[in-house]
Amino acid sequence: MDIVDGDEVEPTLTEVAFDHLNSYNNASVVNAYCLTGIQAKAFHARIAPHADALISLSCPGPAPLWAGDKPGEPMARRPTGDAIFNYANSMLFAPSVTIPLISLAGMPVGAQLIGQQHEDARLTSYAR
Repeated sequence: MDIVDGDEVEPTLTEVAFDHLNSYNNASVVNAYCLTGIQAKAFHARIAPHADALISLSCPGPAPLWAGDKPGEPMARRPTGDAIFNYANSMLFAPSVTIPLISLAGMPVGAQLIGQQHEDARLTSYAR
């Protein structure tokens, strides 16, 4: 507990989370990420007999409007949108095909098909 103006105050969830994270050393964090990746790949392989492909959005929202880079200024960060939904596919070594399927406010939002490792040709045929 913290003391604020003479009163005991419960720590916030954020404070508890940061204290917990600070208790880990770099090696334990790296090991946790590696284990998570191995577990994710095993789960992904286990669903193969039950689904030919997975479908997901390819991004959390439409691509941002972008006027282009301006000479003499730093390049715009992620001018085509946020790739966060593609990071898991990369971790799984899973092929994915993004299809411009819908739009919001006139800007494209893609859907992506996600396949199994070494099934690139099959996944591409599904996308067609």
